Amino acid sequence: MARQWWLWQCLAMRRAAPLLASCWLALGGLCWSPPAGAQPADRPEAGHDRPRYNLEEQPDVQANLRNYCRDRVPAGWWCEDPVKLDYAYKVVIHAPLGWRGDPYGAVLNFCPPADDQVWRNLDLLELQPNWNNVLGALVTCRRE
Repeated sequence: MARQWWLWQCLAMRRAAPLLASCWLALGGLCWSPPAGAQPADRPEAGHDRPRYNLEEQPDVQANLRNYCRDRVPAGWWCEDPVKLDYAYKVVIHAPLGWRGDPYGAVLNFCPPADDQVWRNLDLLELQPNWNNVLGALVTCRRE
């Protein structure tokens, strides 16, 4: 009889073990409190202790270059989307079919002035002419 009672007790504990463990964890969670340093009342709301972040929106360099090309390139000319290189951005500028002249010299005139907003987060810009499906030499524009 004692042997059956012991076997029944083991089976009952096996079924009740998950319930007891979850109760133990719930009680432990109620009794635990965060450390004193993490209390919301102790956080600085203003002043030099509060971290400062740069909330100013960073300019989109590719959008600036697209706008610049749209506004400055003459009729019939068009620009490909700017490509980010390791050191700069590159824009290929297409001359219209039948255009006569020096494509390198024409693209040299498309460098943005020093006070243009294109230079906000950009130090180097490479422009490359494409005339009759032939890529020309790179023109490097620098912020001065």
